[in-house]
Amino acid sequence: MKTWLISDTHLNHKKMQTYCQRPEDFTERLDRAIHRLVQPGDILIHLGDVGMDKTEDFMPTVKNWPGKKWLVRGNHDQKTCQFYVENGFDMACDGFIYRGCWLTHKPWRHALPPGTNFNLHGHLHNVWDGFTSDDPEKANDEFIRRTAWGISNILATLVLCGIHPITNR
Repeated sequence: MKTWLISDTHLNHKKMQTYCQRPEDFTERLDRAIHRLVQPGDILIHLGDVGMDKTEDFMPTVKNWPGKKWLVRGNHDQKTCQFYVENGFDMACDGFIYRGCWLTHKPWRHALPPGTNFNLHGHLHNVWDGFTSDDPEKANDEFIRRTAWGISNILATLVLCGIHPITNR
């Protein structure tokens, strides 16, 4: 059994092509990658912002993903946790501890919960080199200054925690 980590998929969000330079068929590519990598006995943790617009347009995709699917709701995941459990996820919450890591959507700005050593989070998609000039999150650039760690350190942390990131980098 493996544990996979993904975040900010923004399924069907057309503006992600502009904001994050994602290809036009990014939703389909992501779906294919998850089906190729995640096995039925695996855990897939999603750190929020699953999709955009109508949930009925993207939740069937999530429901068909293999493995146990756990969601930490993001700022675009406006439905209740119960809704996400009833429509494809096996568990939904706003943050939880897993293997010594505090898992959230946005960077955690407070003391870490007891027994945790890291905050693994989403929200800062496509900011390896800072926000693009037209990204609405540019005003929140302080997240980068406070949390930017570099992809090699992030990947090393995930491996230490026994978590496999799904990434195209």
